[in-house]
Amino acid sequence: MASEQLDAAMDHWRAGDLDTAAALFREIAATGDPEASHLLAGLLHEQGDLDGAEAAHRSVVQSGDPVFGQRSAMAMGMMFIHAKEWPAAHRVLSIASDGADFEVAALADTALVLVCSQLGDARAAREALERARRCDSPAVVELSARLELPDFPDERVPAHDRYAAAEDEDDFLALLTCGDPEVVALASFRLHRMYADAGRFAAAREVLEHAVAAGDEGHRAEAYGLLGAVLAELGEDGEAAAAYRVAAEDPRPGVRLPAIVELAEVTARLGGEGEARSLLHRVVASGHAEHGVRARAVLARMQAETGEAAAALASVRAVLEAADGTWAPACVALLATLLERAPDARDEIAELARTAARHPARDAAFLGALLLGHDALRPPPDAPAEGPALPDVDAGLERFRSGDLDGARRLLRRAADAGAPVQAPRAMLALAELEIGAGDREQAEELLTYVAEGDDVAQGFQAAFLLHLLRLSGEQPHPVLGALLDRRRLGREEWLARHRAVARHPDPAVSAIGAAVCGHVLASSGYDLPGAAAMLRAAADDGDPLALSYAAVACKDAPGEASALLRRAGQGGHPALAPWVAYLLGGLVATGEAREAYGPALEAGSRGLRVAAATELAARYEREGDLAAACPMYERLAAEGEPALGALALALVRLDDLEGARAACARDSGAVAAFGALLLDRDFAGAAQAFPAGDATATAFALECAYAWHRAGDAPATAHTLTLLAPVAPVAPSRTEPPAEQSVAPLAPGDRARTWSPAALLAGLLEERGDVAGARRVLGEAAAGGDLACRRRLLVHLLVQGDLDAVVAEAERAVAGGDPETTATGYRTWGAARRASGDLEEAARLFRSGVAVGFPDATPGLRVELARVLRELGDHAGADREIRLAVESDDPAAVAGGGVLLGGWLREEGDLHGAARAFAAAAGAGVGGTALDDLDALAREACLRGDHGLALDVLDLLGTHLRAGVAGLAVELGDMCADPAAVRRYYELAGTDPFTELRAAERLEELGEAAQARAVYARLSDHEDADVRFVATGALAAQPVIPAPPVIPVAPIIQPVVPTTPVAQPVTPGAPVAVIVPEAAVSGEGAFDRAGDLLGGGRVEEARRVYLGLVDGPDGDLAVRAMIALGRTYRDEDADRARAWYLRAVEEGGGHEGAMHLGALAERDHDFPEALTWYQRVIDAGGEQAGSAAAHLGGLCYHLGDRDGALRYYELTLGLTEQGDLVAEAACRLGEIRYERGDLEPARYLLRRAAATGHAPYATEATTLLTKLT
Repeated sequence: MASEQLDAAMDHWRAGDLDTAAALFREIAATGDPEASHLLAGLLHEQGDLDGAEAAHRSVVQSGDPVFGQRSAMAMGMMFIHAKEWPAAHRVLSIASDGADFEVAALADTALVLVCSQLGDARAAREALERARRCDSPAVVELSARLELPDFPDERVPAHDRYAAAEDEDDFLALLTCGDPEVVALASFRLHRMYADAGRFAAAREVLEHAVAAGDEGHRAEAYGLLGAVLAELGEDGEAAAAYRVAAEDPRPGVRLPAIVELAEVTARLGGEGEARSLLHRVVASGHAEHGVRARAVLARMQAETGEAAAALASVRAVLEAADGTWAPACVALLATLLERAPDARDEIAELARTAARHPARDAAFLGALLLGHDALRPPPDAPAEGPALPDVDAGLERFRSGDLDGARRLLRRAADAGAPVQAPRAMLALAELEIGAGDREQAEELLTYVAEGDDVAQGFQAAFLLHLLRLSGEQPHPVLGALLDRRRLGREEWLARHRAVARHPDPAVSAIGAAVCGHVLASSGYDLPGAAAMLRAAADDGDPLALSYAAVACKDAPGEASALLRRAGQGGHPALAPWVAYLLGGLVATGEAREAYGPALEAGSRGLRVAAATELAARYEREGDLAAACPMYERLAAEGEPALGALALALVRLDDLEGARAACARDSGAVAAFGALLLDRDFAGAAQAFPAGDATATAFALECAYAWHRAGDAPATAHTLTLLAPVAPVAPSRTEPPAEQSVAPLAPGDRARTWSPAALLAGLLEERGDVAGARRVLGEAAAGGDLACRRRLLVHLLVQGDLDAVVAEAERAVAGGDPETTATGYRTWGAARRASGDLEEAARLFRSGVAVGFPDATPGLRVELARVLRELGDHAGADREIRLAVESDDPAAVAGGGVLLGGWLREEGDLHGAARAFAAAAGAGVGGTALDDLDALAREACLRGDHGLALDVLDLLGTHLRAGVAGLAVELGDMCADPAAVRRYYELAGTDPFTELRAAERLEELGEAAQARAVYARLSDHEDADVRFVATGALAAQPVIPAPPVIPVAPIIQPVVPTTPVAQPVTPGAPVAVIVPEAAVSGEGAFDRAGDLLGGGRVEEARRVYLGLVDGPDGDLAVRAMIALGRTYRDEDADRARAWYLRAVEEGGGHEGAMHLGALAERDHDFPEALTWYQRVIDAGGEQAGSAAAHLGGLCYHLGDRDGALRYYELTLGLTEQGDLVAEAACRLGEIRYERGDLEPARYLLRRAAATGHAPYATEATTLLTKLT
């Protein structure tokens, strides 16, 4: 059918009926037939429709048809040659030259001779001519034989120098035909920037096509990337995609990855949504931080546009967590769109908005803060508290919008009279707007004044602002007020347009405040967050006081900007809004400045502001422990009618002002105040009767009274108060911890002051006074009443008193109760009682049961007890297992006690290194005085018997856990030691000061090492300290003259310690290394360094065992480093095992270094695809090793004979690194290849650069080649 239609179209064409032929060709072309499109292009060209012909040919080229695509490219090339558009001609003729039809390709080459000559590219013109002369077409060969290349001008001034001197457009245009490909590309890029900045995208396209045609290979991909952007600006997405695809093949991540992102955007616009997403995921998977974030941002937008809210939010979260400042703002703005499209995701969007508000990028944080003010993210009203006012207001506003003003007025007045805390002022604001519209300004002013002076701070600000605008209004409302009033009658788009119009008002005073209000409206509606931010910032900077104050309040949540804006508004803002500015500023500044900042708010006409400011100041003073400053705030609040007298009384008790507290209670009429007054009057019987059972405030007040009396030494009052409270269940404290000076009732083990038990406090007081029976009675009664803290305290009390039968009875009740902490305490005390009575088997069973409970705070201590019993039972393996688990825990007491136990056991067994590590773990817990003594003794004993490796290791461990005090012991051991080598290392640990060096030299001299001592004295005889010089000179003079001294190192004796004895014990793969040793000493960097020392000493298997322990250790980064180190140990003997370790390192997060080693293994095997995979991953990730990876690829290509690949990767190397040896290699090889290809000027430049590095052997090779160029 298509063939018949084509024949018919051709018949019309031959008959001269061009219009009919064109119509038929178009009809066929619409089905995707490339031949019809090609013929249509020819017909249109014949008709003189050159634009139409070009568009038709372009569609054929883009179709990829191997036959007609090549022919259309050739035809387009000839059209561009006729129009003298040389870069455009080069682009399409290059396509034709690469086509399948050899005759068309040969003709394209002959045309390229002319095009490249016009572009000034002598090399490309010569290559095109040679291709034409070698083709299989006799006619083309004959034609090309008659072609001659023009004489290209020999520039007197080198192109690079002309480029450096170029200043304007004409200078750079002249360089486009200079013949130096690199300069052509650079000049094209400069022109592109000029044209793009000026919006001249057609001109920018032309120069970039010139760069593609005549520029050097190293800049071609960059030219294609820029060309893609220009074509996209011109609306030619198909050609833009083709350009981006070329750029996306470049190995440099800075060129390739952004091109892939741009290609994805263009592809999506062309309908290839699936391909676009695949491209973006490819960039994300590259691991490159900057471009991966951008890809996620584009993905987020695509996902939002297609309604994939969950996926879009996940992408936004990834962008925000990357802390990138470039793409985060766009993603925050996207959240507003998602909020409208996916209201069910409100909570997650609110969370992301809060994350954005804390973003390090200023713009992202600002937009996040604005989004938090979005109407949809505000908390819903408390319907029970608002009662029927809420539906009345909503119904009234609906009547208002529909024009039923009487119905609206009736419903809104009813809501206003209801007195609901939020809805009443909301109704009054709406009524005020209604009355302004109705012309009753007096009524409106009364309503606004009431709200502005009321309790609601936010609506008070709105009312104060409207009131000020109302007072500024003449016969007609102020323009900003008018725009605000229109929201009741206009749709959103019309209302926003009205606000934008006011923001452009000719009167600057109106436009400034109009911009501030418009920005706030845009933000609260989520319509245009970036536009809102710009308007608010502009309004704040406009110079109008009212606009500044309004904008500052609107931006109150913007981190980094809010305080600065509010400070400016406080100094130069408008008085009408000053109290709200002061209140917000006070909440952002430090306490020392807050009192002054809050000043205007504390004296404001708004009761809500006064109360809020005083409340926040009081809370701040309380948090910081400044109760004396908090009391005046409580007085203010009480004067406002707020229930603050109880807080005032409590604060005064804590200040030991019991008379003041009594006066505060007298002013209060509540039950707690009555109880407090009786208590402070010491009417303990009356207080007991008046005590409001179950009231936490009353309980806290009584506890504070007890502490106050205890501090005053009034034991009877303290006891009476605690007796009164003994039946009360434990309560949360009124402060974070008990007072530091408080000695009443120390808590039982395991009680971490989560609650305070009055009975436990009373028991503690009775114990202090020696009334053990009374303490037991109080604890027993409270435990019987369900006080778990007292039950735990009672168990410990009974155990301490030695009443083992009572312990067992009480423990049985404790473990049956179900509370994990109490159950664990029951098993521990029960087991301790059985151990004390000699029943070790039962004790072990009970301790195991306690461990099985799994209460975190109790388990380590139970393991210590269990280990002790197992050891006594002869189960050394079980004891060792349990004690090590205890020492590995984060319970300081268990680590300390368990470490000392384990150290003692290991010492008995002769494992002194293990004992040292155990004692060190105990010392590291911070409660290990005994452990430090044990370490000290170990070091001394080791030194005396000549085991200096152990002694030095112990000193190292001591230094880790006890920074001070090691120097003295090290000096003592140095003085005791008779081994000169060990002496030096002892003194090295003692310090690096000159007097320590002098003492070390003196000891060496005593041991017969006079030469080494003399070297130290000689060096220190020139010391800047006169005392040091005096001692060193005297010691030097006292030494006998040595005629031929040996060569003594001038460096100081004091050098870093290199331990000789490995700390880690042999382990099996997967087992932790030295589980009890602190990470910094052995299982962390220390172990890694020691493994390196073992490797250096040829002890490979031992090093591998240490590395294996680190692989499964808690430090992920160190584990990855250990994997790579293991791979290196196998690199030369077992490549497969080395590769396995490197792969594991890559999978665990050590991508860059592991990938480098994998690339090196592949390079060694000349496996280019595999090497490319890993080295390209390193290049994409950026960082210090990217240049080295590119150089490796360049070298591999060079040795495989791939000169084009070598050019590409060595040029990439020069762009990625300044490291001398890499620059030398890359520049030398590039210069060599350029020399081989006849590009002498670039070759000379590159070889000189290589020679200048001085790095052998490449600098030498480059120098040799340069002699051939001179």
